[in-house]
Amino acid sequence: MPISNSNTSFLLVLPWDGTQQLSGIKEAFQPLFEDKQHVEILVFTDLKRPKENFSLPSRIYVISKSDFSLFGKLKSKKLLPTEYTHFDVMILLDVFSGKQEQIIKSLKIKHVVGFNYERDFVEINLIQSQQKPTEKVIFAKQILTKISD
Repeated sequence: MPISNSNTSFLLVLPWDGTQQLSGIKEAFQPLFEDKQHVEILVFTDLKRPKENFSLPSRIYVISKSDFSLFGKLKSKKLLPTEYTHFDVMILLDVFSGKQEQIIKSLKIKHVVGFNYERDFVEINLIQSQQKPTEKVIFAKQILTKISD
């Protein structure tokens, strides 16, 4: 499946340790995309979801370990982008496994880009030494542009 310049919707998937504000994460990625590009962020965390005063910035989804049932299924689909949301590109900014990987595989994505992520569903596996998520996104977008030229 060719990758074209028409990639207009992106889903960024990354872990979250709770130390940085979610609005700060969104603000860090926003300048990397053009106004006409749609960007959403899915974060996985091992922290329990705070019950009180936990509001999310728009277009950010948080899935915590407490969001899974005893059998490993997600308790609510409302935690994910809507089932009608389609993304041109998903960029995996870390390696995920188990329940998290099952959720990633269930999303409607045209192209999946990962970093040091050797799985059959990852279309483009990039090897890069940069640790900052924003630098990884810049690198992935540069590679996608080169591939589509």
